[in-house]
Amino acid sequence: MSRYILFIISLFTSVTSNAETLHQVSGESPPYISKNLKHQGFIVDLVTKALAKSDIKLDNNFAPWTRASDLVKKGEYEASLMWVKKKDREKSVIYSVPIFSTTNMFFYKKSKPIEWIEYEDLKKYRMAYTQGYSYGEFDSFIDQNKANFQEVRDELQLFKMLKAGRLDAFPMDLEIGYYYLRNKFPKEYLEQISHHQKSAMRESLHVIFSKNMDKEKRKRMMRAIRKGITEMKNSGELSKMLLKLRDGYYELKD
Repeated sequence: MSRYILFIISLFTSVTSNAETLHQVSGESPPYISKNLKHQGFIVDLVTKALAKSDIKLDNNFAPWTRASDLVKKGEYEASLMWVKKKDREKSVIYSVPIFSTTNMFFYKKSKPIEWIEYEDLKKYRMAYTQGYSYGEFDSFIDQNKANFQEVRDELQLFKMLKAGRLDAFPMDLEIGYYYLRNKFPKEYLEQISHHQKSAMRESLHVIFSKNMDKEKRKRMMRAIRKGITEMKNSGELSKMLLKLRDGYYELKD
C-alpha cells in the first residue's frame, strides 16, 4: 500500500475520531424513543440525522424520565431528548428549538363515545393521566379538577383501565396511543377504540441541555440541531420519516 493511501486513511481516521459527540439520556416513550425500537425510535433517529449533518454523533442512553431530567440538571449528561417546554423547568435547563410537534387526543371506547368542545365539558367523564407526563395547557385543568382524574404509572395502564370499564376517556399522544394498541393488545380490542377528532392539545418537543455543560459546545449543539431540522424539513426528509413512523417502521416485530 502506497504512503499516499496510508496518509489518506490516517487523515480520515483522525477526522472521524475527532468528531464531536453529544451525550444524552432519556426515558422510554415508544414509538418515539426506546432501546427496543429500530434506531431506538423516531426521535432518536431524527436528532441523530440532524446532528450528523454537522458531523456530530449522538451518544444515546436511557433512564427513567424523572432521573434523566435530574442527570441533565446535575451535568452528568449534556442533554435529554423530547421535552415539552415548562416555565419551572427553564430555571434549570436550556431548550433547543422545537424538533417535533405532538398531538394529544382523547381515547375512548366506540361503544361509549365522548363529546366535548371546552375542557369544562369533560367534567362529567371519568378520566386519568400518566404520572410525570406534561399535557401542556391541559395540566391546569387536571390540577383544578383532581376529583375527576386518576393518576396512573404508565400509558399501558390507561388502556387496561379503559378496557375494564374503569375509565371513560384519557388524553394521550396519537402516535403513542396507537403504538400501544397495535403492539400490546389483540386486534379485536384495537377495533373497539377510537379517538376524538378534536385535538386535546398540541405541544412542541425540544432537546433540553444542561446549564453545567461547556457553554461553547452547547451553542454548537443547538446550532447543529436547528440547522439539521431545518434542512430535513426543507428537503422533505422529515415528511418521509413521519410516513415511516405512522407505518410502524420503527416497531421491531417478533
